[in-house]
Amino acid sequence: MARKASRSIRATFADARQDIAAKQEVFDPAPREARDGIEAGMWDGAPFDKLPPACPVVPLGVQGKLSFFIDALGQFMSFDGMKPADLISLFRTTPNYTYWAWPRKKLTSTDHDT
Repeated sequence: MARKASRSIRATFADARQDIAAKQEVFDPAPREARDGIEAGMWDGAPFDKLPPACPVVPLGVQGKLSFFIDALGQFMSFDGMKPADLISLFRTTPNYTYWAWPRKKLTSTDHDT
């Protein structure tokens, strides 16, 4: 009886490991690749009016200086201000997403005297 229970536990554990591995596979293509036919930084409302489509982070609200989010892992997080390290932690499972959504644009000089 103990042997059968032990095999059952092992099988359950193996199934759980497979489920976890499947959930950890996150779609995060290279930053310059189009996502769902949308080029980097070119979604409707970019860059300030709307969040990008399929954004893995959900903003919940603000209270005073605190901002509240559900991060890409599904965890509740709050920040006092927003530092680059905070942004990185929000998108930790999809780091390429931030570069796709808000790509760095090449600065052009408007100085006509040079």
